[in-house]
Amino acid sequence: MVCKKVVYWRITIANKNYLAHRLAVLYVTGEWPPDLVDHWDNDGLNNRWSNLRMASRSQNAANSPVRSDNKTGYKGVSRRGKRFVAGIEFNGKRKTLGTFDTPQDAHAAYVSAAKRHFHDFARTA
Repeated sequence: MVCKKVVYWRITIANKNYLAHRLAVLYVTGEWPPDLVDHWDNDGLNNRWSNLRMASRSQNAANSPVRSDNKTGYKGVSRRGKRFVAGIEFNGKRKTLGTFDTPQDAHAAYVSAAKRHFHDFARTA
């Protein structure tokens, strides 16, 4: 798997490293985030409160951009022979959405499923 490495601000307090976005949640809400903190814009250095939101692992993954090793250029689409397969992972299970003649048609199926399952977390490009 080839993925772009995400960079985050880290803050050291009493010789312990903390992710700055998690400390931001603690500062604003008074509570340590129970799960993941997602960056709306995928910029791990942008810790503005308006860019942060609580997320499950599945929601956080849904907000990730298309992988750099994706040869079709479309999120949720892979090539199988001369055709294109749309697929999505939801609640830890992979689901095939169909096989299509064009990557654009396969991507449209992915976009529809991503919006249905992930709502505001659905990043489709």
